[in-house]
This record gives sequence, C-alpha cells and structure tokens, in this order.
Amino acid sequence: MFDTPTLLALDFVPGVGSQTLKKILTKCKNEEICLSHLNRVSFEELTKHWGFSSKSASLWFEKRVYFLNSAREMLDLLHTYDISISLFLDNEFPKDIHLYTTHGPCFLYLYGNKKLLQSDTFSILSSRKSPEFIHHHISSLTKEAILNGENLVTSGTAPSYSPSYITALKMGSPKIIILDTGFFVAFGLDGKQEINPTFKIWREEFDPITDLAISAFSPFKKFQHGANKQRDYLVASLSKRIDFIHIRNGGNMESIYQKSKIFQKKVRKIDINLNPPF
Repeated sequence: MFDTPTLLALDFVPGVGSQTLKKILTKCKNEEICLSHLNRVSFEELTKHWGFSSKSASLWFEKRVYFLNSAREMLDLLHTYDISISLFLDNEFPKDIHLYTTHGPCFLYLYGNKKLLQSDTFSILSSRKSPEFIHHHISSLTKEAILNGENLVTSGTAPSYSPSYITALKMGSPKIIILDTGFFVAFGLDGKQEINPTFKIWREEFDPITDLAISAFSPFKKFQHGANKQRDYLVASLSKRIDFIHIRNGGNMESIYQKSKIFQKKVRKIDINLNPPF
C-alpha cells in the first residue's frame, strides 16, 4: 500500500511537508489505495482530493519522473547502508511524539541496533546554555542509570547532550542517537564517522551493531530551523524515563518537562546549586 519510492519522491517535492504526507498516507490506508496511485492522477485531483497546493501539484505533475528516479537512487543508497524507514503508522514508530508536538515527522530513518527500541531507556535533558559545571552532574546521572541496566537516548550535536553521550561511550553502553540533520551529513558519505569530532578520542567510528541512530530528516539534509526542537521531542518520546536538570523557564526543555508530567511520564526534576564549588 505504501510504495516507498513514491513516498520518498513526494518528500522531495517543495511544499509537501510531513503533515501533508500524513494526510496522504492516512487517506491511502482508509480508502485502501496504493500510494503509487499518485503517479497517475491529474493536477485537479491532486489539489481537490489529496491536499496539494497548486504549486506543489504543478511540480509533482510536471517533474514526478525526475522525483521518482531520484527517490529510487536514494532507496538504493539506503539499502546499501541498511538504513530502514519507519512510518508514523508503524508499530515501532515512537507514538509518544504526539504528546510533545502536533507537527511530528511522517516517517523516520533508522540505522543500527533497532532492538534498543524495546529496551529500558532514559534521557537526561538540560537547557542549551546550562553552565559547564552542570555537565559533571549529567555524567554522574548517566553512569548511575547505565549501571542500573538502562540504555541512553541522546544526541551528539548540542553541548547539553555531550556529557551523557561521552559517558555512554566510555562505558561501552548502547545508546539511541537522535540526529538533527540527515544521516550522511552526520556520519559522512561512508556512513561511519562519529557525529562529533571530539568523540573520536573514545571511538573512531559509529557502531551500528551497538547503537541505533534515528533521523527525521532526508539523508543529505543539513541542519535547518526547528530541527533542534524536533530532535528534543524525539529524545523525550523514545525515553521511558527522563531526568531534567537545570532547565530554563519558558524554554523548550521546560515545555517538554511540563508535557511529560501532564501525560504521566516517569520524570525527575533535579535542582542543582547554581554556585559551582571552588
């Protein structure tokens, strides 16, 4: 029903975002229509029945062969690196994402150890500009959780995530890594490099046998506005337990904390003396 080349091709079309794709896939499921049906419909049907804007419908109608060929090339590349796709309708898709945003991704790219999705997971969330001495506390909390048998959900491109990421690396512990770019931007064209050059002290290459990397963005997509929020929502939604430490009032982490409490997620808010020891 969900023809993957057509799905990727539609994702290439400017103006066809995640929310439009969700509506298209839901319509396909409810009406038992194969997604490839959109390869044959008229401009009028695209705008009247499938939610396309006039501009997006024109682009798809005129250039769909180009978009489909590009999608098939992309799919071959994904297969080469064993990168899979999880739709928002799939069982393995993080359902908790809807707790945090009504504009979650339509599908995710997954690379590595998918068994971690069924494990006991935790994350440690802190505001972006947390003082550096807070990092010691984040590392200690990470070590405690790992020794307790939990697996870390984190990212590697923001300073507030680095202490937990590095601690897990040092301990050789599996982790789920949420990206805020596409895979080949994060891991390089060979799909192997560590996402942060400073992490190479502890590990030369990303290890897909141990870890799982997840991205909501097309494989060659660079960082874009709003990607950090999408990343944080995914970290929270994939965590069965969350520690919040030094979160700024009115910030994104505070919003995630409040929403986590409302939906009775297992959370702790840890207050630290803001005067560092000397």
